[in-house]
Amino acid sequence: EIIEGEAHHEEEHHEEEHHDLSEAFGIMDENGDGVLQKEEIIIAIERSAHHVEINPEEYADKLMPKEEAVDADGNQSNSLFNMDTFTEMIKKASEEEIKEGEVPSLNKQMSQLASDVLVSYYYYAEEQEEPVYDASAYYNPHNMTYEELEYHLYEWEEDAVGHVSEYFDWEVFERMRNQEDDYYKEDEEHEEEDDEEKKQTLKDQEHHDDGSKTKVDMRKSNTDHYLNLSNDVAHVVEFYAPWCPHCQHFKWEYIEIATETKRRTSSTPVEFHAVSCDVYWRICSTYEVDGFPTIMGWKKGDSFEKAGIIMNEEEEIHPDLVGDMLHLDLANEAVEIYELEFET
Repeated sequence: EIIEGEAHHEEEHHEEEHHDLSEAFGIMDENGDGVLQKEEIIIAIERSAHHVEINPEEYADKLMPKEEAVDADGNQSNSLFNMDTFTEMIKKASEEEIKEGEVPSLNKQMSQLASDVLVSYYYYAEEQEEPVYDASAYYNPHNMTYEELEYHLYEWEEDAVGHVSEYFDWEVFERMRNQEDDYYKEDEEHEEEDDEEKKQTLKDQEHHDDGSKTKVDMRKSNTDHYLNLSNDVAHVVEFYAPWCPHCQHFKWEYIEIATETKRRTSSTPVEFHAVSCDVYWRICSTYEVDGFPTIMGWKKGDSFEKAGIIMNEEEEIHPDLVGDMLHLDLANEAVEIYELEFET
């Protein structure tokens, strides 16, 4: 509102605007002496997303005040300005109107810089925030460690509860936890490789992106391992890898599809599951999963000793597609009919 100059909100948002100005000033005032120096302006410009293509030092020279300002020690200098000068510049800028083709005044440029500083500060603070490596800070129904949670996408999402169930087999999980399976031992050996280039090459050999899926050469299991699910209801299962970008982006869409489908189901129940192929790789191998995410469906009464119907092979999955493929009775959504008025 400061930048846009919405004068009619000036009184209502006076305190909020002053707080924003103070915050922008505080962020730019690196050493906390109550004044902005040229070096601090340069740092602010370099951090600002909208000014990356200009010369920060030249831009800072233009913005520095011509009149002298007083620092915290009472010294006067025209190479810095204090909070009062800063606030006055921004407030004046909020009243300026820029016509098309005009170059913004220095006040307006400083106003834009202050706005950029606030935006970039919060954006980068959010992006660079250190993750919490304490598993107790997350929804964690099976009391996993943080490293174990990272093998999953849905296990620690409380919003998925009642909609999508993370597939869990304690016997398999314990085997992974205790590294009784060579598959997980090999994974750990790869993680200890010092040669980053070699690690990347190994990763590239294991999978590639075809645009809609992450295609994989799944390691073959010597024995068949099937999903342990009841066949008295229909099932939709997503086979995924937690590191797969497509799976990460698809997660919330899958939860929405599950929520909507279950809401509209009238007679035949349907359950939605998610299987981490980093944990249950033998199951994924048994069903010949060759890309992530792969969505399979089993109709009520189907045997899990056969692969399900692939539901995202040719078109995007949605509730009506799920209903058609699994022979579900889905309630039709109400359609509003608008009366058209014609002039006679």
